[in-house]
Amino acid sequence: MAMDAPPPGVDAELDAPAANPPPRKGTLTLAVGSLAGETLATYRWDPRPPAHAAGVVFLLHGIFAHCRFEFLDSDAANARTRYVGSVVEALNGAGLVVIGHDYVGHGDSTGMRGYFDSVDTLVDGALAVVDSVLGGGAPAATTAAGANGALAPAGGDAALAGLPVFLGGVSLGGAVAILTSLRRPTRFAGVALFSPAVHPPADMFGLKGHVLAALSGLLSTLMPTVPVLQLPPSPFPKFREAVELDPLFYHGGVRCRVGREMLRVYGEVGARQGEVRGRWFVCSGAKDVIVSAEGIRAWVAGVVEGSTEGGAPGATVTERRYDGMGHDLLREEGTAQVRADFVSWVKGLL
Repeated sequence: MAMDAPPPGVDAELDAPAANPPPRKGTLTLAVGSLAGETLATYRWDPRPPAHAAGVVFLLHGIFAHCRFEFLDSDAANARTRYVGSVVEALNGAGLVVIGHDYVGHGDSTGMRGYFDSVDTLVDGALAVVDSVLGGGAPAATTAAGANGALAPAGGDAALAGLPVFLGGVSLGGAVAILTSLRRPTRFAGVALFSPAVHPPADMFGLKGHVLAALSGLLSTLMPTVPVLQLPPSPFPKFREAVELDPLFYHGGVRCRVGREMLRVYGEVGARQGEVRGRWFVCSGAKDVIVSAEGIRAWVAGVVEGSTEGGAPGATVTERRYDGMGHDLLREEGTAQVRADFVSWVKGLL
């Protein structure tokens, strides 16, 4: 099934270097805190042509993926490297600077592949990237520039000061975005969630998943890094192929500690619905088999109800449900509509 493929004969033009500016790729090495000694790969795409930016968007990828795989498009060889047609290009076209990074244990960042001790460390990493760009109270960190320049000058990019700042997260990145926003409730002008990991699928990936969930506390303690469960593959052949071809995508099973952390986070984001504030864009695919689409809708309802203060909602949520889509809303057929809805929502808050 095609995923918004270009017309025949235009791949070479779309994949030409002139049409696909590389990001500013650098690193961020943390000196203290839960990520002390780890180095995160960072990415920055600026609007073209260079102009005064209208805002900044920080993007958080899903589990086992990495920033470029998640947010760029497929080229002629089905590698996720094409800027043209991507959500990054769409955001740049709206005047927004786009920032991303690979989690510890993912992509080009350091750490055991497909592993993290706690989702809290992913939140720490997200805030370190935000603070390195905008300035703030991140743990001591050092940045290194890649071939195309640093993520931001030391102390933050003064040119971005005072601009609206947005956060967007996919799947696990959605849960990370929620917890990041709760740590800094006044930092973000809006938060966008794509198939956020707020509730597991109803079947819990079958009998094996139910058994592993029941034993997750013990397994996480005794053998935290052992892979025990393979996530279901995408129903879309082209996307399955892209996953298989990508050398930076983690192809192994969910490790015991990671599985336990996901269960813990489902509980935390549910328990803290009433703390959510601000403006949110939340979307789900009706055919999602990785997280529960109904669980996402229930989470949104709980946020709207639980955040009400003095008769007025403390959180304003724009919700979208895409009936023909599954979990990978920024990659499946129909993604053009998801991107358009997302960018329209962001532009409405500038």
